Amino acid sequence: MKNLQGKNIKLYKMLKELDNSCEEVEVISTKNGEYTAKLNGKFLHSKYNPYKEAEKVISNYSIKEKKVVTLFGIGFGYYLEEILKHIKSDTKIFIIEENLCLLKKLFEIRNFDKMLLNENIFIYHTSQKFEFIYKLEENLKVGFALDYEVIVHKVESEFYSKEYNEFISEMKNSLSNNLVNTATIFEFSKMWQKNRFMNLKNFAKSIPAISLFNELKNMPAVIVAAGPSLDKNIMYLKWIKNKALIIAVGTVLKKLLAEGIEPDIIVSVDGGEPNWEHFSRIDYEEIPLAYEPMLNPKISSKHKGIKVGFVTQDVVSAWAEKILGEMGFVKSGGTVAISSYDFAIKLGCNPIILLGQDLAYSGGKSHVSSTVYENDEVKEESEDIHQMEVLDIFNEKILTDRKFFTFKQYFERFIAGDKAGNNMLKIIDATEGGAKISGTEIMTLKDVYFKYIADKNIDFRKILESKIDTIDFNERLKKIEDGKKDLKSKLIKFLKIVEKGIKVINKLQKNPNKVFSDKLDKIDIELKKELEVSFFITYITQPIISTVIKEKVNNKDLNDILKSNLKLYKGIKEAVEYTLECLGEE
Repeated sequence: MKNLQGKNIKLYKMLKELDNSCEEVEVISTKNGEYTAKLNGKFLHSKYNPYKEAEKVISNYSIKEKKVVTLFGIGFGYYLEEILKHIKSDTKIFIIEENLCLLKKLFEIRNFDKMLLNENIFIYHTSQKFEFIYKLEENLKVGFALDYEVIVHKVESEFYSKEYNEFISEMKNSLSNNLVNTATIFEFSKMWQKNRFMNLKNFAKSIPAISLFNELKNMPAVIVAAGPSLDKNIMYLKWIKNKALIIAVGTVLKKLLAEGIEPDIIVSVDGGEPNWEHFSRIDYEEIPLAYEPMLNPKISSKHKGIKVGFVTQDVVSAWAEKILGEMGFVKSGGTVAISSYDFAIKLGCNPIILLGQDLAYSGGKSHVSSTVYENDEVKEESEDIHQMEVLDIFNEKILTDRKFFTFKQYFERFIAGDKAGNNMLKIIDATEGGAKISGTEIMTLKDVYFKYIADKNIDFRKILESKIDTIDFNERLKKIEDGKKDLKSKLIKFLKIVEKGIKVINKLQKNPNKVFSDKLDKIDIELKKELEVSFFITYITQPIISTVIKEKVNNKDLNDILKSNLKLYKGIKEAVEYTLECLGEE
């Protein structure tokens, strides 16, 4: 059981602290000399040959090509052993178990310690729902949501159906979000690639967010979003200025400035034109801006004040960090409010107060007045599959939609995870309306002010200015320019190899022979060696890669296979040419 410490220390401690009574679990020798177990009098596996039974059960699942397999109920380990025979080496296996006694007996009697050294196997107790979701999302890659399998131990599910069904529901939500993220990446990957390259100079001239982490330890922060309930309490933000950190999302900036309230910092991440609309007609140039490089470059270019750079998860930002040093990771979750929240967490702020975070159609509105969405009215449509009802902060039903509901789930998941790591953390929902966000304490902003803010003082600009004095921005700009030159030469080299591959495929189509086939194999090997370039085109080649993979599964004819290969090579060529084009943009 010792290897469980490195895999899941919390579960390890649970098992160590468990007494040895465990009357509901009875271990029995099988006819073929192995072990099985009874749970509350019911056999978990065959009492004759548990291996054969496991083989039969697992043969009912198509797991060979799956990227993620989740096993609910480990039983006495035979299903897991059989699963490992049929999956690829990089497939992730998540094991969820309710019965600690059963788990302890399994580790004591069967030698599972070696199996726990497998970095692709993760094991959780049912009380660790949020740890499981965190790890699942950490391991999800683009398109993984399409390739998962759920296996439920039949006997265990009879006893623990409620616990396992709750897990399955959470997992489906996570995988559903991954599908949405995948579709979004496919649709916007080119735009994001271009934006990130165009923002590189500004990124080099930005304060690394990581240098600010924990600078506001236990100081209050107010995250101002643009929900319709903001009209109820926006006036109190004037009291809060210089006493709590005021973080504003771009959508609400026009409203705040119209009310004479200047936030301490704006957080913005969206790369699209609609985001630029929030900034294009207002004077925000001197308000500090925290951003991710995929931000619409018009926003960062117009901004002349202090910038703070952070990364979410992409290859261009990772490359920039390799050159500039660590910038600081901030989570994302479909809405900039999530990034604003995590930015406050990373700064060490406590309590964190959510304002204008309705995540629902309060009063039939989607946003507060004086925003670009102020005239948007929403009516309940019984046939609209995107609409749904949730509980509001008063425990009454309120209309929302799937997009807002997904954002709510992200908030709840991150809040639960952050509170698990810091039991002193307070997240307060002072929206005074909207959907109920689990893990938050409901208060009015006025009450929050007198309880947590009135006696505090914050000069965030002074902290930012002190960081600027420690950074040589000219040196960082030179590093970026040198890095771009190096990357350009690598991209050109990669492009030449791809073009050579296209010529060989064309020749193979006309005259299939081993000479050309061997040449193509060598070209494939050459391309695989160019890891840095491969990473740069990962997202923008995903649509064509997905298409080709599907075709190859069905293709038996050599000519069809060559057509698919040609399509892939041409897609890669287009991606490299586009990246070279982006590299030249400023």
